[in-house]
Amino acid sequence: MQNNIIELLMMPGLGALCGAIPFEDVLRKSQAFAPLSKNQKIIINSLAFCIPIIAGLIGYGVFGTFSAIALGSASSALFHTFNPFARFRNKGFWSATGAAIITSPFLIILFAIMWLTGYGVLGKQKAIAMMSGIIGTALLSPTTPALILNTFQIIPFTEIAEHTLFALLLCMTLFIRNLDDIRHIIQQNTDKE
Repeated sequence: MQNNIIELLMMPGLGALCGAIPFEDVLRKSQAFAPLSKNQKIIINSLAFCIPIIAGLIGYGVFGTFSAIALGSASSALFHTFNPFARFRNKGFWSATGAAIITSPFLIILFAIMWLTGYGVLGKQKAIAMMSGIIGTALLSPTTPALILNTFQIIPFTEIAEHTLFALLLCMTLFIRNLDDIRHIIQQNTDKE
């Protein structure tokens, strides 16, 4: 019981601390705020991908439970996406992908299927495909049978509610962050009419 309380208090803070590092700003400052090259953007995205994995591995090393990994990686992705130190510029896709890899790789497969469906059916626009992937994953992950989820798990969860809360937290993070792109597309379509 005491271990669970420590886990609930420690892992979100650790994840937020990991996600708070503004890699892009540090790199820009070292170059006198010059625009980043393609290779530098790849490095920034790779770091954003790895930070939730590191937070999840720390949670696994300290507590050894699914909830520790999920709390650490999800809070790292959440804080990286809505990072005030980076002036809220991060889209959060790579950090959410890193969190899903370490916690539940099935979410990535589900997201990819829904993204491809949205891209192919709803007009070949990346923002619409992104939203269909996010919404589809949020709707389908809670209804996925535990047997399928457990076959993809690195660390098994004790209750399916833990997995569902983790998936919904990642989906809500990406959904809120990508609303501006959808508003822009809607605005373009209404201006044409």
